[in-house]
Amino acid sequence: MKKFFLVILFAVAFSVYAKTSFNSLDLNNDNELLFTVRNDLQNTVSYESLFYSEIEDGGAKTTPELLSCYPESIEMIKNGKVLQIRNRFGRAEYSDETTFFNWKERTDGITSKFLNIENISISPDGNWECKIIQDSLFSGALIILNINSGKIIELSSNINIQNGSLPVKWSEDSSILLYEKNENIYFCNPDALARNVEVDEKYRKIGRGTINSVDWASQKYLAYIDDYILYKINIKELYSLGLYSEIIGKGNIIGRLPVRFNAKTDRFSADSNVLSIVMIQNEHLFSYLKTKSVNFEYLDMVYSKPYADSSASLLNSFVFWDSSNNPYIWQTKLPYNDKNQKSSIYKISTTLTPILEIEDSSLPSFCPDKSKLAFVSKSTVFIYNINSWQKVSSLEGENIVSLAWKDNNSMFVGGDKTIKKWDLTKATYEVIMLSSVSNSYWDKSSNKIIAENGVDSFYNYDKLKHTWQKIIVENNFQKQIQNGYYRVFNGTTQNVLFENALYIRTLFGDAVTKPLYKESVAKAPAPKKVAIVFDAYDNADGLPVILSVLKKYNLKATFFINGEFIKRYPSETYQIVVNGHECASMFFSTATITDDSFIIDGDFIRRGLARNEDEFFQCTGSELSLYWHAPYYKTDSSIIEEGRNAGYEYISGNSYINTVELNSGIEPQEIITKYFNNLDKMKSTVFPITIGYAGENKINPLYDYLNLIIKTLLDKNCDIETITGLKSK
Repeated sequence: MKKFFLVILFAVAFSVYAKTSFNSLDLNNDNELLFTVRNDLQNTVSYESLFYSEIEDGGAKTTPELLSCYPESIEMIKNGKVLQIRNRFGRAEYSDETTFFNWKERTDGITSKFLNIENISISPDGNWECKIIQDSLFSGALIILNINSGKIIELSSNINIQNGSLPVKWSEDSSILLYEKNENIYFCNPDALARNVEVDEKYRKIGRGTINSVDWASQKYLAYIDDYILYKINIKELYSLGLYSEIIGKGNIIGRLPVRFNAKTDRFSADSNVLSIVMIQNEHLFSYLKTKSVNFEYLDMVYSKPYADSSASLLNSFVFWDSSNNPYIWQTKLPYNDKNQKSSIYKISTTLTPILEIEDSSLPSFCPDKSKLAFVSKSTVFIYNINSWQKVSSLEGENIVSLAWKDNNSMFVGGDKTIKKWDLTKATYEVIMLSSVSNSYWDKSSNKIIAENGVDSFYNYDKLKHTWQKIIVENNFQKQIQNGYYRVFNGTTQNVLFENALYIRTLFGDAVTKPLYKESVAKAPAPKKVAIVFDAYDNADGLPVILSVLKKYNLKATFFINGEFIKRYPSETYQIVVNGHECASMFFSTATITDDSFIIDGDFIRRGLARNEDEFFQCTGSELSLYWHAPYYKTDSSIIEEGRNAGYEYISGNSYINTVELNSGIEPQEIITKYFNNLDKMKSTVFPITIGYAGENKINPLYDYLNLIIKTLLDKNCDIETITGLKSK
């Protein structure tokens, strides 16, 4: 078994403080200014971008031009001829045919707040885009966009956005899109929709279920599961089935499953002929099944076992197939004793055969014909042939942020310094764009723009194509901040979102000093402080998801840990600690300590808190912070006072969330809505979330909405803190 030690995709430096700063000023004699902007925005990657501005009348003549482009997300569009690059500043395109780069959408000012990069699904031919346009806290409209014409068509309304996923799947040739609507699966031809010649939606229904109920087995066949029955649908017959499904059925019945398929919690993947499937039940049980020669018979169970790695919890998994229809499974895990994720690839047969063990890897990216996959280390992209598991090539040199295959033998690699086009056949690459810039200069002899983004790495800017070429520099460049007309400098600002402001001082006529960006000096309110806290009672369900989402946003949170949780889940308790989160006390027992059966006195509270401290130390080798709350937040003034005498500060929920509701099965939407409706009334606040299942609500736990909660808080310009951080500010 091969081992690789990799670093997760997007594992680049995150900011602790939400600040934007101006740096690297250089003003030439033609009143042209170069400067860089560093966005140290909370919970997003930090990088430095290069801007150009022509100065006139003491200010910018037009909106300053952005000369670099950080590849927060990249995709191939327009029949694979154009690379789309998206980041917090907007959307840009690079034409592989003309080699020109242009911004298509751009913010006018300087981004000083959290901006979420939209989750989109691009068709394989790059001509269509699906996304959800949010219109309420919990839902939005699913739309399809023609990238070439800009035409937008709504497919479905009231789509749940809690986990950020898109309920769509494209056919390999982009001719058919599957989508979920009102617990049913539909199909459409995007081109027919755009030309208003598609048949009515009621005749394009495949059947009941969610997007998990269907899988593109190949360009020829679609697999569909309805309860216990597996169907194979010939794509050429989709419209016939849609029109006459009540008469001719939903497709060819391949066989019966031994268990009921739950479309909300289960997933599956089929081989190219729909003769075998791998089913993942509740993200925990993995089963490999093969069909028999006779329809309606139960599928043969080749392999079926739950995830049982005692060294790590499972974060996510997915199935893929080689050209011989052998299934493989990729599992991303979070070790109990390490904060860095790892991944494993197994071949599935009667057992799981390890293929690769990858430390700190992201999900892989497959080439168009699915014969190769790419995965990323901190400074290396590896390419493997999935039929032989031989390494095809590798590229190293900088932290990798994003990948996009152009075709089966070339790809674009978005790094934290440059964007490269990589030719696997020739084993060569070319830099097409700078992702970030550490310094910039005017070449006095040629008036060309020179940028530096690393040790001895200099690039020349092509003003016509808006791209960059690496050059060798023999002379040192001298910056200037003043010419005969203007002086530029960085000064102070009252805006708490900016570290400084860039000012232009006019040196002729009426002496005037103006900020280049007015918003950089406008007074802004300090961000609201919010502590998301997690209550660990006696169930660890959801903990891997929670830790993964917190890591995604580079957040540290406070976990209130009960003694029962420590006894039942010592590995998970230690996992919370090694991931760097603050741990506080929730007493030694899950019992309601305000109950009449307890004699509450100072000795009882002190002993209960001390017992929890000792058990936590024995488990983790660490100490609990001196914050606590009673189980279920049920307390009274005497309990709080006795805790204070023991050295602990009591932490309540907040007055707008009935903390009892957190453990009584109240729907999460109701709790979240109440919280955000009252957020503006609170100066600083705590948002409590229960780990595991609350009361009887085992289908829709609050932690499943964590991504939505964090995104909404950041959208509202809140700083998310630990309890210690909340108390210290």
